Amino acid sequence: MPYYGVRLMRKIIIATHGDLGRALLSSAELICGKQENVVVLSIKHQVNMDDFKLLIEKELENFADEKAPLILVDVFGGSPSNAAVMQIKDHDITVMTGVNLPMLLEILSGREACGLDELVKLGFEAGTQGIKIIDKSFFKK
Repeated sequence: MPYYGVRLMRKIIIATHGDLGRALLSSAELICGKQENVVVLSIKHQVNMDDFKLLIEKELENFADEKAPLILVDVFGGSPSNAAVMQIKDHDITVMTGVNLPMLLEILSGREACGLDELVKLGFEAGTQGIKIIDKSFFKK
C-alpha cells in the first residue's frame, strides 16, 4: 500500500524481440537519467511463446496494486505483442506497438503527471512525429 502523499509512477514494460528493449531503455537513460519501474522483457531463440507469456503475467502480478501498466512492444502481431495482448482480458493494461526512442522518451517523461489516455496519446504522437525522411527536398521547405 502506498504512503499518503506518495505518487505512484506508472510501470512500463518494454517487451521486444532480442535486445531491442534493453538498448532502447539504455539510450533513454543516457538522455533522461536512470529510470525506475521499467522492466525489459526480451524474447530470444531459447524462449518459447508460453514462457514469454508467463514472464509478462508475473510482471503484471507483481504490480497489481499500482497504476495500470503500459506495455510497449516492437512489432504488431509479433510474439511479444501477442503475449502482451493475451493479458488484456485478465489485467487492466494497455499495449502500444512500434516502440521507438522518441515514443519511449515521451512516455518516461510524462508517466508521473499524465493519465494513461494522455500518456498513450503523447507517446503515439512522439513516435510517429519522430519519423522523418531526410533528403535534398527536406531542406527546400
